[in-house]
Amino acid sequence: MPWRPFLSAQDRSAGGGGVRRRPGVLVVLREDALRALIRRTLEDEGYRVLEVRDAAEALVALTVLERSLDLVLADLTEPGITGSDGLVKRLAPTTRVLLLSLFTEDDTTPGRAVEGVPVLRNPFRSDALRDKVREVLEGR
Repeated sequence: MPWRPFLSAQDRSAGGGGVRRRPGVLVVLREDALRALIRRTLEDEGYRVLEVRDAAEALVALTVLERSLDLVLADLTEPGITGSDGLVKRLAPTTRVLLLSLFTEDDTTPGRAVEGVPVLRNPFRSDALRDKVREVLEGR
């Protein structure tokens, strides 16, 4: 499976003795270059990042994680992400979601949009990604 370990050796050895837990983000995107860019951007901000290519890999990863996720960042148009039995519906209630979309604000995405779930329009700048992730995690 092509996903990277979610916890580094430093995370595992930290235990919990007063060390601030870094937020965990699951990035679900098919496009390798964009997924890597997002991973690097978020890791530079101190997030723990797990990358997977699709919803099926995400579901497998969710079953083996040692810690809970704080955020799932996924492509709005990826099959299996939204919908009545999609990944978004299967997440723990405390897990936040940020969806990426190539659609403009005026375009419609029938059957894809999830009420109350924020969407970041792609293409985006790294600073816009950092700001939006922070905003979503802080519940603003």
